[in-house]
Amino acid sequence: MTDTVQARVREIIRKEIVSGGTHLLTSETRLREDLGADSLDIIELIMVLEKEFEIDIPDDDLAKFTTVAACEDIVAELLRAR
Repeated sequence: MTDTVQARVREIIRKEIVSGGTHLLTSETRLREDLGADSLDIIELIMVLEKEFEIDIPDDDLAKFTTVAACEDIVAELLRAR
């Protein structure tokens, strides 16, 4: 994964979920437990990631969006598969 993809994914997470907080996002940061995201937040995050990267994230992958690293990995994998 390129640093650019990683930085863009983290910026989107910060914008969509952290909403102005000062949380330091690390690979291990958990979306639900650490950032307080709920299912709607995750769905909105996925929609923004799909639009930003021009990818289609399968509905079955919703449960995989648990950490920052998981989000980065899913996006990177779908970009490689294009």
